[in-house]
Amino acid sequence: MPNSHISAIKITMRKSLVILASAFMLSACFHNPITPQDSTLQSQQAPTIPFTDDPTATPVDFDLDLQNFSFSPNVIQASPGDTIIVRLNVTQGFHDFVIDELEVKSSQIGQGSQEVIEITIPADTPSGTEYEFYCSIGNHHDLGMTGTLTVQ
Repeated sequence: MPNSHISAIKITMRKSLVILASAFMLSACFHNPITPQDSTLQSQQAPTIPFTDDPTATPVDFDLDLQNFSFSPNVIQASPGDTIIVRLNVTQGFHDFVIDELEVKSSQIGQGSQEVIEITIPADTPSGTEYEFYCSIGNHHDLGMTGTLTVQ
């Protein structure tokens, strides 16, 4: 192909790009700008909290470390009617968290994993009530992997 033909194609392509860019810029000029009234409406909207699957991002009441064969801490306290958030951090082994009387059972999680669970204490629970929590995997309970949730 002769060089003059290639030059003509390049010039045509440049003109097309300039026209396209100009059209894009002109379309932006006709967009409705935000008025002060719109700005006020936006500032009054409630902020949104992004959803996350990251258990470290959830505010918690208690952090429990689960290891072979104990919970740390192994005593937690709550009041009647409370809903508490507990983050389970498995630092060693493979464990779960169970409170039979409150029908609480986490999934089974392995070393280096976390799970956040919610525990609701019935409002009519008498002060001084103690709930045992434990690991239900294998013989972990028998090996002493237990703790106490005490209602104040």
